[in-house]
Amino acid sequence: MAMIPAPSGAGGTFIISPNTLYYITLYAVVIVVHLFKLRKEEAGKKWEKHNWKEIFHVGLEIVYTASGLVVLLIADLPEYIPFIVMAYVFLVFVSSQIQSMEERFSDNVVFGTHIFILIFVLAITFLYFDVIQRSAKSELLARSIGPHHYKVLMPYQDLALRDHIGVGFGARRLVFSTEVVAKNELEARQNASKELNEKVLPYESKRRKTSSADIVAIPEEALVRQID
Repeated sequence: MAMIPAPSGAGGTFIISPNTLYYITLYAVVIVVHLFKLRKEEAGKKWEKHNWKEIFHVGLEIVYTASGLVVLLIADLPEYIPFIVMAYVFLVFVSSQIQSMEERFSDNVVFGTHIFILIFVLAITFLYFDVIQRSAKSELLARSIGPHHYKVLMPYQDLALRDHIGVGFGARRLVFSTEVVAKNELEARQNASKELNEKVLPYESKRRKTSSADIVAIPEEALVRQID
């Protein structure tokens, strides 16, 4: 079944997921259809052949309706696949047996079983869309906008070393490797350049006085890779 994109929540306001509402609507439709089916079998306005409790005797139909939810659970929680499959098979078995052998149980037992199945399916629906998925989306959003760890290979030139070796040194570059924390790649390059100037000293030459300005970073050619 097609899912409705869930909008991101704002601030601390809690809003029921559209997907939860979607499935609740499907469950309600199942109950309403069953209600019309029962009323169609009645001769008048009163309950004679059936009673109002039978409106909720839709455990098996609700379980089948939730099959799309089961697929989503399996896709998002692969480590729990055995438990999810066994739980669903158990629900199908119980709901089908209670429906086919209603006459062997008391009205309260049959009604209670169907209500339990309905409440359980509703709880799982709410748990998945409004707790598990919401938590996963919040974590993904936090990772996307928060600081990240980057591995940076920063090319640079040592002007003092170049002058010492001679013109033949030409445009050869040295490489400074580091890991930095930044919000994006641009900031990672800037942080790596700053760290380069703080940690790397120019070649000490007797022929000229050196300074930190002799270390020239080339951030536009740096290789940056996010590692978290």
